[in-house]
Amino acid sequence: MELRLLRYALAVESCGSIGAAAALLGVETSAVSRGIRDLEDRLGFLLFDRSHRGAAPGPAGAVYLSLVREALNALERAEATARSVSNGRSGLLRIGFVWSFGFGPIVKLLQEFRRCQPTVEVQFVEDGPDPLIARLHDRKLDVALTAIEPAGHVPMRPVGELSRLTLWTERLLAAMPAAEARDRVSWTDLVERKLLCRVADDFRGYSAFVERTGGPTLRFFPQDCSREGLLGLVAAGHGWTIVPESLAECEVGGIMLAPISSASAALQIEALWRAGNENPALRSFLKLARKMRGTASLSV
Repeated sequence: MELRLLRYALAVESCGSIGAAAALLGVETSAVSRGIRDLEDRLGFLLFDRSHRGAAPGPAGAVYLSLVREALNALERAEATARSVSNGRSGLLRIGFVWSFGFGPIVKLLQEFRRCQPTVEVQFVEDGPDPLIARLHDRKLDVALTAIEPAGHVPMRPVGELSRLTLWTERLLAAMPAAEARDRVSWTDLVERKLLCRVADDFRGYSAFVERTGGPTLRFFPQDCSREGLLGLVAAGHGWTIVPESLAECEVGGIMLAPISSASAALQIEALWRAGNENPALRSFLKLARKMRGTASLSV
């Protein structure tokens, strides 16, 4: 059924006459009169009781027009919502992280995205790089912020058909129990240390990278816990761990952080996403990330 006819009927109900409805709509009176007759013929009952005073809905017409008004309002809301989603102003954005970016550049990026797109719902997933990449391929994530070797080195893992955007570089720090604190450490200092990491971390890839750049073989001991859980184990004296510089702002009792004195002690943070992902919220996020990357806003 044509929406035009339904809008004619609602206008007649609101104005109380066909002539007044036609004037409101800016059409000929005959067009509205003919439209109401066509609508009543299709429905099989009269919508209006007509008299010299005008037209008023009958019992069936009043019920029908009430439901029509609800339906048209719902259609208008649907159109507005869909347009908002298509413009990236609302919808859902699913972001994956290789670790909890509680501080540093990512916070600036997320704060600015929230300011620019306050009605977009954001869901977060923290996992290792390989599980995040798998989620991207399975369309369970829109974008993953993951870490690869610094520019100039071969990436730890292939990204296949995924698109990528370099964001910033994070220097790496050694996290140690406060009782064993020192101002600076080298890769050699870490050889005899029990280095804790998460099960999902690509510790084999990074260990191989350190060796390729002239460093020693490091011993990593995977733990089935969160990044925060690792820091708790370090504070309790169960080992050391390596953390990104953005976590240096996080105060954890019983832990001291020290820079690793090597040019290879860094990771490049990149955004990865499926090239065919048409989520407007993702486009907005990447546009903002590119803009902020071109300024000092994403520097550590």
